[in-house]
Amino acid sequence: MKRLLSTSHQRKLALIEHLFLNPHQKTKDITQVLGYNTVTLTKDITEINMMLDDCGIVQAADFSYSIKFFHTRNIEYIYRRFLQESFEFNILRELIFQSYDTIDDLAEILYTSPSNLRRSIHKINDVLELEHGFKIGTLPVRFEGPDDNIINFNIYFLREYYTVPEKFLTESQRKFYWRLYRSSKITTINLDAVTFQEFCFYLYGITMRAKQIDLFNQTKKKPIFNAMLNYLVPYKRLFGVELNQNFLLQIESIFENTHYKFSFDELMEDVTNDFETRDLYNKINKVITLISQKIDIECIDREELVLYLYNITQLNYGNNTIIFPKYDFFISKIAIRYPGFKEFIYGYVEAIVGPNKVAEFLYHLLIRWPELQKYMRHFPPKMSVGLLINESKKHVIYIKEYIEETFPKMFDIRIINEKQLKKGLSLSLIITDHRPQAETTIPLTSCSFIPTDNQLDMIHSYYRKWLKG
Repeated sequence: MKRLLSTSHQRKLALIEHLFLNPHQKTKDITQVLGYNTVTLTKDITEINMMLDDCGIVQAADFSYSIKFFHTRNIEYIYRRFLQESFEFNILRELIFQSYDTIDDLAEILYTSPSNLRRSIHKINDVLELEHGFKIGTLPVRFEGPDDNIINFNIYFLREYYTVPEKFLTESQRKFYWRLYRSSKITTINLDAVTFQEFCFYLYGITMRAKQIDLFNQTKKKPIFNAMLNYLVPYKRLFGVELNQNFLLQIESIFENTHYKFSFDELMEDVTNDFETRDLYNKINKVITLISQKIDIECIDREELVLYLYNITQLNYGNNTIIFPKYDFFISKIAIRYPGFKEFIYGYVEAIVGPNKVAEFLYHLLIRWPELQKYMRHFPPKMSVGLLINESKKHVIYIKEYIEETFPKMFDIRIINEKQLKKGLSLSLIITDHRPQAETTIPLTSCSFIPTDNQLDMIHSYYRKWLKG
């Protein structure tokens, strides 16, 4: 849903993402990759730093830019601030919590004109209908469409906008949810698979939708389950919503996912009787087998891993994102640290879950497979190195290949010249046979006509220090 952000915010967020994944970037590198001009870049950095608190884009002594976080700030905080600063996303937030009789009523709350609000709603609806299957109606002003789609959107919007339920629940509401969570009376399903935070987001997302329906739908409600009678008055007092069978059945639809399996034996029973379950089970098993055979590792808790990965593919509530692609960020950082990991495994997983879910699946595969985690050291990160040698081109190419053969998969070596160095390069080390004419803050290490053992040891030493950060 990044398309809902203004052009300026989209550009600034692209800069944030680039620097988060590629720190220590010079102005020239940024302008080349993102298409910036220097004036706009300087302006955007200033405005980003004014918007953020306890973090921001800083410039180092070598004039390179990076993101610096202080205290407890993180990348999620930055995305949250962009959500909070966006007019379009504040419209969506307002409509999650409340519905309005007219456009004028909502415009007054948002301190904007009705005509501007109508234009924004039209823009939002283009994205909502395409990506989420519902829209904002205008008489009254509220979400219109399938309740499941709206509730799911409510859940992951709240999770990304607030991060923790304490930000929107009062202390009394939170304590009441805790009683419900501990008693498990609100659902017949075992809640061990759902954390209390998830429970709060799920239930509140449903509650907000039920509140909207109650305001405009006066149809006769079915009586409440007897087990919930003691919760009827407190829920109405705390949340302004009457508990009824329709409401509780909506809650059950989240937790009682008929495709979710609570044991491997239960999964195997469906594998025997259901073609789609068997097909997915076989694909998951195939990925694990291919990885195990390719890099010669075990999967000791294979049944547990298969069950978990299967269930992940069946979840359909509250797992999407608004503008923060957390799984893509995770895998991108892993790929920078361990380049061979993504190259080796990505294609296998994409064939099973498709391009939109591959990062999420890879994430769960990695954190749930200890033997794969231990093998990650065989996918070492590559250090960016410049080779500045005053010899023939053929000779320099030979030296490059000689170093790469000596230290397989450790270095990303570029052949550079004095002109490039003077303009500025993003490198972690320069291997050279002379002192460069241009001044540089990049560490230098010497290289003879062919590197000596001592010089190779020095190069390796720089790599070890670089790994430690």
